[in-house]
Amino acid sequence: MLRSLVSLLRCPVCLAQDQQPELHSFDHSPAGHVKDGVLVCRTCNSWYPIENELLELVTPALFYKRDYAAFTGRFSGALERLDLRPASTDRGGDVSAQSAQRRHFDWYADNADQTYDAYQKSPFWMAFDAATFGHWESQLKPGGTIVDVGCADGRSCFRLINRGSTVVGMDISKSLVRQAINRAARMNAQSSTSFLVGDASALPFRDNAVEYVVIYGVLHHLPKPGATFRETYRILKPGGVYFGSENNATIFRWIFDLLMKLRPIWREEAGEQALISKRHIEQWLEGLPATLACRSGVFVPPHLVNLLGHRCAGPALALTDRLFTAFPGLRDQGGLISFEVHKQ
Repeated sequence: MLRSLVSLLRCPVCLAQDQQPELHSFDHSPAGHVKDGVLVCRTCNSWYPIENELLELVTPALFYKRDYAAFTGRFSGALERLDLRPASTDRGGDVSAQSAQRRHFDWYADNADQTYDAYQKSPFWMAFDAATFGHWESQLKPGGTIVDVGCADGRSCFRLINRGSTVVGMDISKSLVRQAINRAARMNAQSSTSFLVGDASALPFRDNAVEYVVIYGVLHHLPKPGATFRETYRILKPGGVYFGSENNATIFRWIFDLLMKLRPIWREEAGEQALISKRHIEQWLEGLPATLACRSGVFVPPHLVNLLGHRCAGPALALTDRLFTAFPGLRDQGGLISFEVHKQ
């Protein structure tokens, strides 16, 4: 974990803004990093484990209980010297929705049916990702910090590390976050990336902390997407940008749903609000000083795009998007909606 990350964080238990958490390293770590240690909130005396570069910054109810018990046993002496005691893992309120999503994405990390890596490398997603991130990258200024909420194995993060920025990935799935850390090591990208387990329902970052936030296909998984949307606005600095993409509420949705019943090409675990429209985003922005740029895309089923293969998928998406968006009554009816929110 990057030491510089600490100044951006807040305790997910007491949400204290006025006191920076304390960072304690338990071993010799590379310059600028902590391999094993704890992050401590002295306002409420909550503490959070850092193990093999991974910070678990969630309420105790969302700790991976077996890992937490092993950590407290392994570092019992160091914890005693800091006067830190194991927390009750029942603290944190009702987290059943978050736990259900975590089970889903832990499953996706490694299974016999379809790994997350195989999912994101399908022709459809490779083509859509390239077009979307190509558009967003042009708006990034060098430097600053990008928070990737729902980072999975770093799918978004590693498209954004070449512009001199620090990318902080967080996800509810520890298994996928571990894959992201390992991926950063293979790419020699540890100096510009840091990853943590976090709950998107209450982002563990201070107010006005970062320049950019990316939430890519994540809101529709969450129990209260509107709350997370406003949390994202909270952590952005004035002038910051939230880049997002979600399943669109479109008149063509029934075609995709039917095809997914006949021939599933990935496993979905949406929350209560599986579809998100421009109207939803405008409602969530009500009363907040910001500007919104919104567009829809993908007017052909991903099943068909996958059949075209990697070489033809991108041109096919670009061509059909141009054709359909030329008609005013259809331009907002793409299967996916992408947007940028600029905080004023």
